[in-house]
Amino acid sequence: LVISDALSLTNLTANLPGANGGTGRFEALVNGKAPFTADLARQRAGIAAELRSENAGALLAAANFFSNARGGRLDLRMVPLGPAGHYEGQLTVTGGSLHGAGTAAEILSALSVVGAIDQMSGAGIVFTEIGASFSLTPDRLTLKSAYAEGPSLGLSLDGTVALDTQRLDLQGAVSPVHFINQVGGPRRGEGLLGVSFRVSGTTRTPEVEVIPLSLLTPGFLREMFRKPTAPGN
Repeated sequence: LVISDALSLTNLTANLPGANGGTGRFEALVNGKAPFTADLARQRAGIAAELRSENAGALLAAANFFSNARGGRLDLRMVPLGPAGHYEGQLTVTGGSLHGAGTAAEILSALSVVGAIDQMSGAGIVFTEIGASFSLTPDRLTLKSAYAEGPSLGLSLDGTVALDTQRLDLQGAVSPVHFINQVGGPRRGEGLLGVSFRVSGTTRTPEVEVIPLSLLTPGFLREMFRKPTAPGN
């Protein structure tokens, strides 16, 4: 099943819900590499899907979406909103680690998080859980409350990604040594002490802006450095 020039599903088996309702399931390999299963349910607004993979990093890399994650169990739920291609979603990844370069490394390098870049180039930064609430349209991905939590680092993120131009408009906060710093953060992934940042540019050439004063601002006051997230629909 060819979805786009860069994405296809192979070894596909499917039992799809009928036009009058019901449920179904399909299994496949993404670009012939990473297996996943998806349960489908027809709703009034369209077909809802719950996708699962036992290796989130391999799935994201095979889909040419993100190549710096390793391992983790992925659970992705998407509910149709009515117009074609419009969804509300929830993503959870349990376990896994982050390696190498890319946007994440650009953020950590700009924030001068001690030891983080060395960890990414070695054993990787381990996260116990990654999650995100989002909305998706044909031309925009809107992150409403994304987070990553691990023993050495916590991260929050929200904003938009223009899918047609790959332009970024994101903001968030990094909290080092998250396991002793997590009390007092206003959002999941944030701690009492942390550094706020904004990301612009494109997915290929991200531009990271650090907000220095945010380091001196307790977590419950850090919201003053955020701007409202644009609606996703």
